[in-house]
Amino acid sequence: MVFNVDGINYGSGQTQEQANLRMAALRITQEVRNSMDIELSDTSMLPGMDYEIYVDDNVVMLDDGSSTISLSADGMQSAAFELKEDNSRYLLIITLDTKGSTLETEVLLNNISTIDAAATTLGERVGFTLLRLRHKSIF
Repeated sequence: MVFNVDGINYGSGQTQEQANLRMAALRITQEVRNSMDIELSDTSMLPGMDYEIYVDDNVVMLDDGSSTISLSADGMQSAAFELKEDNSRYLLIITLDTKGSTLETEVLLNNISTIDAAATTLGERVGFTLLRLRHKSIF
């Protein structure tokens, strides 16, 4: 029996790309689902927003203005975001691309009920703010 090493390597690479796409989509979803405010842009929105997600050097990054963390492994070529109204609720459509694969997913934005009519509905970056909880002392 002869194995096609090139075929195995190609299949392994495809599996890694798809796993990277799924993990990045999951991590983005976890970050933005409960945001209180959201904006899309092709340029940085910091410090106007608490957080921003974008692709830099082939990695999906989460930036809070003072530090960044990666939400994906290396190999991400682009990210595109779109806001869409659906039954009086808003969805964030996320499209992620690697060299050989594309993944598109939708996230229901739990706390977003209106979007400014002048707001950009397409962008390469998503900026968002989260609910700030105030802790009251019981003493």
